[in-house]
Amino acid sequence: MTVQSISSVFADRARTSPGEVMVIDAHGPVTAGEIDVRANRLAHLLQRHHVAHDDLVEVALPNGAAFVVACVAVWRAGATPMPLDPAMPADEREMLERIAQPRVTIGDNVSPHTVTVDENDARELPADAIPDVWASSWKAPASSGSTGLPKIVRSLTPALVDPGARVAPFFPCAATQLVTSPLWHSTAFTYAFRGLTAGHRLIVEPDFDERRFLELVDRRSVTWTVLSPPSIRRLVR
Repeated sequence: MTVQSISSVFADRARTSPGEVMVIDAHGPVTAGEIDVRANRLAHLLQRHHVAHDDLVEVALPNGAAFVVACVAVWRAGATPMPLDPAMPADEREMLERIAQPRVTIGDNVSPHTVTVDENDARELPADAIPDVWASSWKAPASSGSTGLPKIVRSLTPALVDPGARVAPFFPCAATQLVTSPLWHSTAFTYAFRGLTAGHRLIVEPDFDERRFLELVDRRSVTWTVLSPPSIRRLVR
């Protein structure tokens, strides 16, 4: 067993296979090398905004490669990504930000309660690697609110992983994974990023459409996905 930081797993993949496509979203394919460069620049920007070890960084982005880049940058800075629905009602978002106190927000919608940045702010920054450090919690998503008001749930697992170990018996170590659930949801977040650290390629859709789902499974040779019961019912229908 070889445990290493999540950040270094992405860096290793970029070093050994820079041209390998890791993510395909609505804008096209993104390679391991491109994700690495973009994440390094964004990590430098986070550090300029005083993001430090074990800080929370809010990630309020829609599904896409930019979401992946943002989370890799947060891990690279030694911090913990706090994914939130970018369309979350303002009062809920304000409550969660007040409780969690994220250092920075990465997103399209400016938050009045935190410093908000995006990738465009990092385009002129250096792409060199920063010292490897890992947070004591690898994710801090919001709960669904089904048992009361939404809350931030900080994982007790550090941002370390064994890329060669199986996550679960049903989860392959190499796959083309189709993501149709929102990445800010804990289940989609977990399987997407553990998939990437295990060698997966992600096909990231903005949302679930049953007809497009079937077309993508065929055209992209999808081998693995995770679906909610409502999505399965739509497929069956």
